[in-house]
Amino acid sequence: MSKGRNLLSEDELRIVTKPLTLNLMFKLFFEDCQLRNLCPHTLKYYREQFNAIKRPLVTVTEMDIKIKLLILYTVKFVIYCVLMVKYNCSIMGREGKI
Repeated sequence: MSKGRNLLSEDELRIVTKPLTLNLMFKLFFEDCQLRNLCPHTLKYYREQFNAIKRPLVTVTEMDIKIKLLILYTVKFVIYCVLMVKYNCSIMGREGKI
């Protein structure tokens, strides 16, 4: 029984060492699928699924961001007020009262 080689080829090293983008990963995946001689219908299905992944699931509007910030600041303010009352600190010059 022979041992497998422990070293990568030049092509394999190039693939491993360069940063992979999503498009490059898809390209390498489909090249591998073609080398394995997968059915054209399987390849079509894979492409459709990958294209669905690439599309944004939700579009965020500027109003969504404003609402998110409003909620975030409100929660921070409530937590701040609760801590000030709990530890009897002054807020706006009043001792322990809001």
